[in-house]
Amino acid sequence: GNGTIDFPEFLTMMARKMKDADCHEEIHEAFKVFDKDGNGFISATELRHVM
Repeated sequence: GNGTIDFPEFLTMMARKMKDADCHEEIHEAFKVFDKDGNGFISATELRHVM
């Protein structure tokens, strides 16, 4: 690889992670990092803050 991932690769990786029940909490914690206001959604503004 070239050391980077594109969006389709990211989706594939996350889909594999979601199959592992032990990773569910880890993924939820990562989601909360993006969801700054805690409303359960990630806005474009919130996404820009962490990118």
